[in-house]
Amino acid sequence: MKLKYWTFLIVFFFNSLAFAQNPDNALGYYFDALRYTNTQFGGSARFQGIAGANTALGGDPTAALTNPAGLGFIRRAEMIVSTSINLTNANTSFINNSTPDSRTNLSINQLGVVWGTDRGSDADLRGTAFAITFTRNNDLNRQWSYSGLNDRNNIISSFLAGSGGSVTWNEFDDEVRNGIFTLSGMAYATRLILPDLNDPTNAQNQYVTFVPIRPTEQREKITETGAQNQWNLSYAINYKDMLYIGAGIGIPTIRYNRTKEYTEIPQANSPLNGLRLRERLSQSGIGINASLGVIFRPVDYIRLGASIITPTIYSVNDNYDADLSVSYNNYTIIEIVNGVEVPVTLRDLNARTILLQSQYNMRTPLRINGGVAIFLGKQGFISGDVELVDYSGVRFSNPQPVFNMESDNAVIKLIYRSTVNIRLGSEFRFGTFRIRGGYAMYGSALKEDIPAPEGQMTFITGGLGKRTDKFYLDGAISYRTSQSSYRPYLLRGAEPTAITDNTRLTATFTLGFFF
Repeated sequence: MKLKYWTFLIVFFFNSLAFAQNPDNALGYYFDALRYTNTQFGGSARFQGIAGANTALGGDPTAALTNPAGLGFIRRAEMIVSTSINLTNANTSFINNSTPDSRTNLSINQLGVVWGTDRGSDADLRGTAFAITFTRNNDLNRQWSYSGLNDRNNIISSFLAGSGGSVTWNEFDDEVRNGIFTLSGMAYATRLILPDLNDPTNAQNQYVTFVPIRPTEQREKITETGAQNQWNLSYAINYKDMLYIGAGIGIPTIRYNRTKEYTEIPQANSPLNGLRLRERLSQSGIGINASLGVIFRPVDYIRLGASIITPTIYSVNDNYDADLSVSYNNYTIIEIVNGVEVPVTLRDLNARTILLQSQYNMRTPLRINGGVAIFLGKQGFISGDVELVDYSGVRFSNPQPVFNMESDNAVIKLIYRSTVNIRLGSEFRFGTFRIRGGYAMYGSALKEDIPAPEGQMTFITGGLGKRTDKFYLDGAISYRTSQSSYRPYLLRGAEPTAITDNTRLTATFTLGFFF
């Protein structure tokens, strides 16, 4: 399959953001770079309640994900399970119209077992801990939609702009005969675009349409499901209750599905009654990383923590297909068949792509965490974290079938930047009961926040808990806000853009047992 056909296809089905024009030869994988690097704090309700500010805290199986040194505070064996309920709301503005949508999902947020030991206060090495944990750190479930009346252009305008001068008539004819693999190929097969027989250059790569620009209702519903999860195998030691050192291996996984249904209906007299484009994308992957962390406790009421999580190397598989249905108003055109003009009356036409599959490697960047926790005697603590993530460090490589991903890597360096994530949390203790609260701000991944600060998120969290010698039970609420942008098609900067205000309310419940 020729590279330019891959370019046509992926330029369209990866157009989920609107902050940059798609440069020559870039296939759109730089959108995945943001999706799979922009992970959030996950794990137990305790750490959810303090907005994930746990780098210097420890004492919870969730430490295996961010700073394995924190496992060194665990002195006996325990088992933990957490579940979450997510309510995601999206309010999308598109051509002076606002459309609300929502989605609710239930998930297992964490599973874990830790085997901790206590060797007594007389030993230099006073404890060790080994943990096997499963943590969800990026919930990708979302549903959103938009609609509006566009009188300036339509998706056919995009097909014309993307095909003219790039694909010859014979190449489109071959694609239709042998298996369609581009959106433009489906437009050609359903007569939305036609060869320009009056092109004076006779290059046989220019196209026209008989569908005029009319006020057109444009609407789309996008449903996304899936998550990033990570298994961790971690080990930590406790040296004199002063220095805690931990290391671990992480095995992250990706599961993501997206369905899109886009519709155009002309509102004035037109040969076209309407069209419907449906696209289906699924991605799955598995990777590996490593983590190293330390917590230093110079005095009882202060803990200082730091951790490094190496770049994650993923192997990712893509599957994509699409179909296009077009309804005409019994419109008659003249086609050239074997050199003879033949009238053809158009009614309902349909086209479908073949299933497109690819496999490639993705490397997400290094993550560096630093934190401090101040303990208020036995009354609780206040903690704070700073995390550094360089989104421009994502790289793609080794695609199969072979195609060039270097343009996407260049775009990543061009539009993404390093950002700082800040997390603050507190816990107050009343006997066996706990009250928690937190706030987090994740910085935008973009060098220029146009038209929206992609990747920027704010969190407000709170929680309650009860801890005894035999078990602990915690609950937490997290409220997240963010903004994202989207364009239904590309038209050299003239395409419409949808801006979505996203909110997510998450309730997490954790049950842990000591054994």
